[in-house]
Amino acid sequence: MKKILAAIVTYNRLDLLKKVIAALEGQSVPCDILIVNNASTDDTESWALEHAASIPSDVPFHFLYENTGANLGGAGGFNYGMRRSVELGYDLVWIMDDDAIPNPDTLETLLAADAKLSAEGRSYGFLSSVVRWTDGSICVMNRQRLSDHYLEEEDISKALSNNSYIPVECATFVSLLIPTEIIVNVGLPIKEFFIWSDDIEYTTRITRRNHIPAYIVADSVIIHETKNNAGSDIVEDDAERIDRYRYSIRNGNYAYRHYSFRMYLSYLYNLAAKFILIWFRSKDNKLKRSRVIISSFFKGLVFNPQIEYVKVPSEKNN
Repeated sequence: MKKILAAIVTYNRLDLLKKVIAALEGQSVPCDILIVNNASTDDTESWALEHAASIPSDVPFHFLYENTGANLGGAGGFNYGMRRSVELGYDLVWIMDDDAIPNPDTLETLLAADAKLSAEGRSYGFLSSVVRWTDGSICVMNRQRLSDHYLEEEDISKALSNNSYIPVECATFVSLLIPTEIIVNVGLPIKEFFIWSDDIEYTTRITRRNHIPAYIVADSVIIHETKNNAGSDIVEDDAERIDRYRYSIRNGNYAYRHYSFRMYLSYLYNLAAKFILIWFRSKDNKLKRSRVIISSFFKGLVFNPQIEYVKVPSEKNN
């Protein structure tokens, strides 16, 4: 039987984290759970340690908790969690944010797809759940990219009616099931991204650079409890969040430039459109927003972090 680890990266969102952990402990198929705490300054650590101590010894899973010692961002946190999944000898790692709530059968349906693909002799790079928002609609910021468009409801309906899986080019780190052998082969997420586009770079690295197929499992669903379902946009976002887009623009330049000429052209087009829209739609800080786009784009041209690799534990090789 495959060993499965659910890894959740968290930072100062204890109320949401508690909901995620409750949902993971209530999965129809049990899995071990790892909280990767990015040095939260709230009560995350004390709660996690108390919760770990309160879990009965006869439950069918292990509860693990590790503090990274610093805020590594989402990218660094997922790098840490996926590295640990390999080092601890797991076969599959299931990763998600600390505000993503799986349904009771989310993992079960992913594992059913894993079993079916394995029985057919088909390897895969990752399996992705359908990510919905709190109102049941597809979560805009987590829509997976297919070969020529982003996931739509009709793609899901077609897959469900045909009992098939949806081939996908890239996905986000919200309910992604990855064989740890893939992590060993293609490396870890780039921790220097800190936030934004680390998941796009990583999943595209798997499917386009390494030519490994990946799929959306249409009957596997997770709810992403973001504040709204509009996604992020430097044109209209709040003034205090403008600087965060330095990561988005720089990282996107690296990711799209390395793995897809078509996606890079789309990135350039969207960036130019946002630059123009700032001067027509932004309510404030138009000059700062424009400067962030220009400076971050050029930083992305010379941004060249190294991909890290992790080795399989020696005892697992024997």
